[in-house]
Amino acid sequence: MSAPVQAQNGNGNGGVRPPAVMNGPAANGFSGGAGVLGGAAPAINAMMQGGSGGASPYALSTTGSFNPYMVPSAAMSGANQMNPYSLSTYPGNYPYPPYTNPYSAGIGYGSVLQGFASTVAATGQYEKDLQMAKIIREKARQESLETARKSLQFQWWYENQMLLSNSRRRDMEMALDLDRARKDPPESEIYSAGALNTLLRSINTVGKLSRGPNVSLEEEVLRNVNLSGGTSPGNIGMLKDAWKADWKPEWPEGLLAEGLEETRASMVKNLRSAVNTLKDKAELTQAMKNDIRGAYNALLQKLNETDGDLTPSQSIDSRRFMNQLSSAIKALSDPKAVNYFNNNWNAKGKNVAELVDHMNREGLRFAPAAQGDEAAYRALYQALRSFEAGLQLASQR
Repeated sequence: MSAPVQAQNGNGNGGVRPPAVMNGPAANGFSGGAGVLGGAAPAINAMMQGGSGGASPYALSTTGSFNPYMVPSAAMSGANQMNPYSLSTYPGNYPYPPYTNPYSAGIGYGSVLQGFASTVAATGQYEKDLQMAKIIREKARQESLETARKSLQFQWWYENQMLLSNSRRRDMEMALDLDRARKDPPESEIYSAGALNTLLRSINTVGKLSRGPNVSLEEEVLRNVNLSGGTSPGNIGMLKDAWKADWKPEWPEGLLAEGLEETRASMVKNLRSAVNTLKDKAELTQAMKNDIRGAYNALLQKLNETDGDLTPSQSIDSRRFMNQLSSAIKALSDPKAVNYFNNNWNAKGKNVAELVDHMNREGLRFAPAAQGDEAAYRALYQALRSFEAGLQLASQR
């Protein structure tokens, strides 16, 4: 292709003179008659066919006389020539001096800058890798120390647990239970009599009850404390007054549903009859036990069916009542259940020392609280804790 022609336009700016706009019919398939596209068709065809017509590839540019490889003529004169490609990474003259061909071979300022930037990036990455290596090494040291610590813990556990005898392990558990019972345990542990029996065991271990302080007990507290012979898992607590003609349990709302009237009445009748039989020092018949168990199962089945209609508090109260009722029924089956009603297994004593002495002679322990006994159990716990602390102090003198 022939060299572009440089000329001055009307504004004094240098550039490539575009092909003239010619009038005439379209040629070689270019339609449109007169106009830029129609007039330029011969030149474009010549360029595409490799002729020597020398058409400018920028003739159809939206900006007139634009050639990115040329600069204004005025800027090319003088000693301080401007060349927009003076910083090209590929210096060279294209297509005529003093223009620069960005596609020719060679290394220029851009390559130097790129190399410098790569050096800086590599240096930064090196420093970063160096610090990361230090961090990884420190983590490895920490993990090594953690492994050593766990090894020591395992050795301690093995020596103090696996090698301990059963008696030593039991002594440790009892010491933990006593420490918990002395430091205001949860009320649930008081109502279940667990904390009370732990303090009772500690009192009996020290011995010599007469050396302890005089901690009095009110009659109302003793009347609402339940005892057990220790041979039965049951608790007669809710049936202590069942021998009375007007006795009836405090039914929770969850068991007051319609259709249970006869079942509740049957349960009350059978329980009252069983308690009076035991007070007369007679044994319960199997038919009586079956009637009581059948009424209990009917109540439990009804509760399971209506539990979804109860509020959470109603459901909890109903379940607690059924658990206490089940425990009372188990106590009635104890061969020594008669002792619950002949005053032998009642809580007796004017103070803690007399109560503990009575329980030791009869082989008794504290049984869980029944509904309404909570206040008495809290008072008894405080009395036992005070007596146990005073007895321990006296034994150390």
